[in-house]
Amino acid sequence: MAYLKIISSTFSLFVAIAVGFFAGKKDFLTESSTTELSRFVIRILFPIYLFRSAVTYINKENFLSAPLYTFLNVIVMIAMWFISRQIVKKANISPDRIPMFEFTSLAGNTGFFGLTFATLLFGSEEIMAAILYDFGGSLVIFMILVPFLLDNNHIHHPINFLKEPNVIAILSGLILGILGVKIPEFLAPSFNLLSQITLPLALILCGAQLASIKISKEFHFSQVLYVILIKMILMPLLLFVIVLWIPLDGQMKQFLVVDAALPSGISMVNFAKTYHQDSDFAAVAVFATTAFSVIWLPFLLIVLSSIF
Repeated sequence: MAYLKIISSTFSLFVAIAVGFFAGKKDFLTESSTTELSRFVIRILFPIYLFRSAVTYINKENFLSAPLYTFLNVIVMIAMWFISRQIVKKANISPDRIPMFEFTSLAGNTGFFGLTFATLLFGSEEIMAAILYDFGGSLVIFMILVPFLLDNNHIHHPINFLKEPNVIAILSGLILGILGVKIPEFLAPSFNLLSQITLPLALILCGAQLASIKISKEFHFSQVLYVILIKMILMPLLLFVIVLWIPLDGQMKQFLVVDAALPSGISMVNFAKTYHQDSDFAAVAVFATTAFSVIWLPFLLIVLSSIF
């Protein structure tokens, strides 16, 4: 992969985020409008995008290897959860902050960013891997992390993840793709148009949400460095060691490691507010990891392209 392509493609992602950040700071996109548009993207546009991608790129032949990508994310996230608990003890994280500290350290932006990187920098195989890798993360988030980290009363039943629009879109797209059913030709242009809108709008809204973050002077910034360490350095390092022993082509190995190194998911603040957790820490963790990714992801891609 050419270095110039890596830098220019990743730079374009952050330009879109910067546009959203500017719009948010200037109140062209207010906090309320950003929240509503984000809900529209997550609940409507992104499921359409995921469904189209699953139907288009997954078939009976490649599905035999597809569960591997889901399994990899599940294994890495669970392993990193145990590691994060050891870091919590050494970092003196306050008890009321521990749930969001661990949550933001484990849940990455493998949806928006993962599929964007796969679309812009890789190919159809990596897009398929991105869908399945993100699905593995969703399994861990809704069946393990939310019930046992955020929802202290265990009101949120793990099986409710099957009601999530993104999960429904992936599962239905997987089934149709395996059966060889494609989107009807007269509907294909509509799906393509909506898919083209989804990722740029998601990135712009990501920037606008980051612009709404308010950081108090009393905030312990050093604790966010541990989130960066866990989420963007140790997690991809663990996956790097794993894929060394898996017979995948070099480009796929590059993508999987980068997917593991993506910043904390932009929805972390929404999770924190929903479950009455430390939303300030969630917001700063998202901001810090996203800002760090501007430098880290292009560098990581360049290093990986020289290894694989």
